[in-house]
Amino acid sequence: MKAPGDGGEGVTIITMYVPELLQITSPNIEIPDDLLPYCYYENFSLGWNADPQNENGLVVVVEWNGTDLYGNEYKEYVRNADIIKTDNGKSVLNNKLFDGIPHGALVNIQLIRGNIEVTGLIIDNATGEEEEFVFVAASQAILPIILVREISQ
Repeated sequence: MKAPGDGGEGVTIITMYVPELLQITSPNIEIPDDLLPYCYYENFSLGWNADPQNENGLVVVVEWNGTDLYGNEYKEYVRNADIIKTDNGKSVLNNKLFDGIPHGALVNIQLIRGNIEVTGLIIDNATGEEEEFVFVAASQAILPIILVREISQ
């Protein structure tokens, strides 16, 4: 491989998949009153715009910074993550993603898809030393929710 600017002898071209811009579609938020939907943690169904070219799956992260709907502030921080293997636009999340997070917690669900390419680029033709470069193309969507653990009847 040859570096750009080395006398015009060669250029390294990197070709990589760039994922579609990610959008969470379910739960659907249409009006301002829905900006913080109440979501029951068990068998929580998440929907997004599918990207059939994405063979890498998605990362889903559930994050809680210790605040809740009632104004309580806990001295806790929880971040749980999982992999969604198929980018088909829907998944029932693993209940364990909500472990350690109480009823009424203000939670962010992050969904991420992307691609990474690692390549070497010669930076000194005299010594042949290579420096490794990492190229990342990713898209992320965040859904803030109020976590429901208890349903009264």
